[in-house]
This record gives sequence, structure tokens and C-alpha cells, in this order.
Amino acid sequence: MQGTLRRLSSLVSAASASALRQSTIAPLSESLAFQRASGAADFVGASANRGFRSAGVFNSVSIAGDGGHLTGIEKEELEYEAEKGASPFAEEWATAPFGTLEKPKEVPSLYSERIVGVVDPDDDSHVIWSTVKEGEPPKQIVEGGEYFVLKRLPGGPSHH
Repeated sequence: MQGTLRRLSSLVSAASASALRQSTIAPLSESLAFQRASGAADFVGASANRGFRSAGVFNSVSIAGDGGHLTGIEKEELEYEAEKGASPFAEEWATAPFGTLEKPKEVPSLYSERIVGVVDPDDDSHVIWSTVKEGEPPKQIVEGGEYFVLKRLPGGPSHH
């Protein structure tokens, strides 16, 4: 009889444990399934709304050709190009004939001065820099080198 009671006790324990597992696991798994489903829906909805809102901003912005964001010398350069059809910093003067005292190279500038560099005749890896100013006579930067004079372009700032 004791053997039967032990067996019965173990069967009841096993049945109770099984029932406990099922009663705990079933609601838990249902809860997790619901959370996964609702979380996925919330995630998709949130990302879809956020992603599409920001895309509309980029469609209304014009990057190229606007010029509204420009300031300073860059703005002045583009305004000059639009008005005159040429860059105020065009480098045609650099390839012009050798500048002499009688016919110096004209260096264009929106300002009253500009820095000019010439290659050192003794060491071509060295550049010698000097400032050419408005109203000054032609300037020779290195002995035996060419002469430069500033050509002030219209439309430059008046505070320099």
C-alpha cells in the first residue's frame, strides 16, 4: 500500500507540475506573442512616419544654383561673374606676356591689394610672395623678374 501511495503522490506531483507549467507558459507565450505583434506594428508605424516626414524636407531644398547661403568673398565673386560674365579671379594674367616696367602684368582684385607669388630664379622650388597695392607704381618682386600692377575691379567692398 505504501508503494501505491508513493506512486500516487508522484503522479499528483507530476500532474501538478505539468498543469502549473501549462498554466504559466500559455499566458506568458500568448503575452509575448501579443507584445511582438503590437511592438512590430508600433515600430513599423513609427519608422514609416518619421522616415517620410524627413524626406519631404529634402524635396523642397534647392542645393545648386541658389546662392542664398553664400556670404563674403564667395558671394561677391558669384555676383561679379553673373554681372560681368567672367571670374574676378581669372588667371589669364598669369599666362600673359612678360610684365615690363612700361607694360606690367595687371593683377585683378576686388580689393585694394592682392598677394602675388613668383618663383625664385635661383631655386624653382621656392616661391617669393609680395603684396601689390592699388595706386602704387609697377612692382618688381625679384630682381630681373617681371613687373606687376593691381587692376581694381568694380563692385568690390569699400571697407578694405
